[in-house]
Amino acid sequence: MADFDIVSKYLVHHYPDDFARFALADRAASGLATDLCPRGAGAAAGSGDVQSGHTCCGLQADCLAGMSLLSGLVYARETVSAILFEEGLMDIIRESPVAQYLTQQGIEQGGRERAIEDLLAVLEIRFALDAANPLAARIRSMEDLQRLKQLHRAAVQVESLEAFQSLLDADE
Repeated sequence: MADFDIVSKYLVHHYPDDFARFALADRAASGLATDLCPRGAGAAAGSGDVQSGHTCCGLQADCLAGMSLLSGLVYARETVSAILFEEGLMDIIRESPVAQYLTQQGIEQGGRERAIEDLLAVLEIRFALDAANPLAARIRSMEDLQRLKQLHRAAVQVESLEAFQSLLDADE
């Protein structure tokens, strides 16, 4: 049985009112896995059958990761996580390139948010920069993490808020 079949059958068992939705998801996922995995990929030698789990080109792991993310739109993330842990599927999801990409994006986004918070904190402490100040909004819109880190160092050393704004304006 494919890993995502385990999840959908668990959900059908525990949430019978949503049977039609899960049955549809189960059919779609099974068809997707069959379509994505070439015949014999990840199969036992000579059998020609596609095995379940992450052995099929990693695509089933990607499907499982995607399904777990989409399930979180309908059900509480805690419920989805509990099911995945209970069925032993979290390691498969973590190996998925999709999950690794999303994890990396989350780490980068978290680093960016932290850099913005740190920079604004320095400007608030040193120069009483108000959160409603247009300069604060401008900083919050910045995407470049390295630039934010440079501006943080500059904010610690610069003599005035005007001097800091000049540094910011010079780069644009």
